[in-house]
Amino acid sequence: LDKGKQRVEQKTWKPSNFEVSIGKGELKCNRITKVESFTIKQTMLDNKTGASREFQRVPGRIEWPNITLYVPEVDVQSWLDWHDDEVIKGKGKETQKQGWISLKAPDLQKELLHINLTNVGIASISAEKAEAGTEQLRKWKIELHVDQMNCEYK
Repeated sequence: LDKGKQRVEQKTWKPSNFEVSIGKGELKCNRITKVESFTIKQTMLDNKTGASREFQRVPGRIEWPNITLYVPEVDVQSWLDWHDDEVIKGKGKETQKQGWISLKAPDLQKELLHINLTNVGIASISAEKAEAGTEQLRKWKIELHVDQMNCEYK
């Protein structure tokens, strides 16, 4: 598109252009195959104070979603160890980690969106059903809970 002498280029974002990091390198994150979509929700409350008959709408509680990732079976052991510590052994908060999700431009260099994840814990982990007769790598579904997210649009 041309607008006068200035050329405006359309940036294409692809859902496959992402990078994830959880913890300080102890978890294998470089081959995560998929991050499922998620929605952050915030309720609106009616503030019924004062003599006015009209309600004032104010923001309420934020509901942070669980983040679902898929990793190949070859990288799952570190995630299973974390699940064992947090869920099976019940260590909970002391095993929580910090992390981020980065959405990249088509050149995979420029960052378009950075999502910081605070107090990440592992909620569940399960093996996906493998279809008989296929040569696909088996994937594991990992569900993470977070206390807070902070999005930075670049």
